[in-house]
Amino acid sequence: MKTLSQNEFISILCDEKNQLLKAIWKEKSEEMDEERFKEINLLYLEYIEKYDVKGFMIDTGKFLFVISPELQTWVVENIISNLSIKGLRKLAMLTSEEFIAQLSIEQTMEEAPELHFSLAYFSEEEEANKWILS
Repeated sequence: MKTLSQNEFISILCDEKNQLLKAIWKEKSEEMDEERFKEINLLYLEYIEKYDVKGFMIDTGKFLFVISPELQTWVVENIISNLSIKGLRKLAMLTSEEFIAQLSIEQTMEEAPELHFSLAYFSEEEEANKWILS
């Protein structure tokens, strides 16, 4: 996998052969502000389009940022609604160990009126890989 972007909050990797994007959140995400969170999410869309990504795995195992209700709405309107337009077919979420952060992730996804891609939650990366590549 090729590293596309990396900072103290996240690493974003791409497997061009399998048209797979992978985001790995880090514990420092707890210190992130909302503007930085938005910038990172907009990168998702840019990379999905640029690399013709069909599968996207987000590893939130170390994600500690809590997504506010207002930010959840922004994610639905600006990110989730555009994922399928950019060609995404499957989104695998590796779950966060932190309850409140995980809850805010799930609430965000539930706010979307309709998903035009498959979504699944996993606790094991191996299972997520099998599903996303199938």
